[in-house]
Amino acid sequence: MRNWTKTGGSRRDIPLTTRAQDILREVSDFNEAHGYGREWIFQSDNPAYDYRLNYNAADRKLRKLCARLKTVSKSPHKLRKTCISTLLDNPDVNDRTVQRFAGHSDISTTYRFYNFERKSKEEQALAIDAALSL
Repeated sequence: MRNWTKTGGSRRDIPLTTRAQDILREVSDFNEAHGYGREWIFQSDNPAYDYRLNYNAADRKLRKLCARLKTVSKSPHKLRKTCISTLLDNPDVNDRTVQRFAGHSDISTTYRFYNFERKSKEEQALAIDAALSL
């Protein structure tokens, strides 16, 4: 296990939504109330995990949550891809902002690996029609 990110570009400040900030405060309050004094957001009460929820445990919890919500099951990495693709779809978010959010040193990495078509064929046709109509 590494105690650092893959690359220097992976160290970044990520602007959080107001709701995400509220959730992190709630988690922090919960952790403090239950004696979890570590720096980790998601923790385990099993000391073998150094009180940190590892990737596999987070993956299992995310998939259970998806099943409970009756939505598509996604891994944390697929969720990351969906988040970045959604940001790229939003005309109010600058592509360079998304690049920094993703931790990529080159915008082409963001486009190449995270820019997915998320619209149905019908939605694509309507968008093309609207863009090309005079």
